[in-house]
Amino acid sequence: MTTSIHNTFSHVAPEPNSRIKRSQAQKKALVEDFNTSGLTKTAFCKHLGIAISCLSRWQKTLTTEASAEDFI
Repeated sequence: MTTSIHNTFSHVAPEPNSRIKRSQAQKKALVEDFNTSGLTKTAFCKHLGIAISCLSRWQKTLTTEASAEDFI
């Protein structure tokens, strides 16, 4: 499973100590990929070179947005 993650998102892996601005669609795709990966959050983030806090924030933001859309 990690091979497909690497192939899918290898173009968004940051250089060490650099920041990458990701679109909302990229964040959503990363969260969905994590959810289906079967990996721990630590392993997934380490493999892609993203901070665990970023993935957690994206999950929370996307969940909050989905809840707000359902409310209306």
